[in-house]
Amino acid sequence: MYSIPEFTVTDQQRIIEFIKANPFAIITANNPGSFPETTQVPLHVFTKEDDIYFTGHIMSKTGHHKAFEADKNVLVTFPGIQCYISASWYKKPNVASTWNYMTVFACGELEFLNDTETIKELKRITDVYEKDSEASFHKLPQDYVIHMARAVIAFKIKVNKFHAIFKLSQNHSDETRINIIRNLRERKEGNDLLMAEEMEKELNSKK
Repeated sequence: MYSIPEFTVTDQQRIIEFIKANPFAIITANNPGSFPETTQVPLHVFTKEDDIYFTGHIMSKTGHHKAFEADKNVLVTFPGIQCYISASWYKKPNVASTWNYMTVFACGELEFLNDTETIKELKRITDVYEKDSEASFHKLPQDYVIHMARAVIAFKIKVNKFHAIFKLSQNHSDETRINIIRNLRERKEGNDLLMAEEMEKELNSKK
């Protein structure tokens, strides 16, 4: 994991806010005798006393289910925005182009939950995204919920440590960073506007 001090974020609240804004995570675990197993699912983050947890669910009786049963130690990756930064935007010459990005890594221990807790987790995530729509959890037939719940299994991950990298050109002068922001807003490709906004917030936070 990239660990340049200028880009490393240690503010726990800022990390949690980032996770809430980017909940679709990649979970990876060792798969004994084979390649690592990975899957991507939305996660819910919450704190309990001094600990941080994620909850989510995956399809049961699959490769990732078996791998996570065999090794409870998992790496969770929360990818955020990313974009190419041209060296032509720098005020200092003869410096390489690069890629700016925001990513949070979390190491933790995964524990599978029982059937009752799995249904609660399905209700929780449905309520978050459906609110009171026609697909709201309380409007789903009970037999359908029970049938679907048999195909998945919920889990909880207790976080042991975070490693957050917000690479926003902090290693350049304010003049260069302002110029990068301007060029991103002019280019307007992919995540350019979002990156410009994040870079501006980072730049202003140091004033």
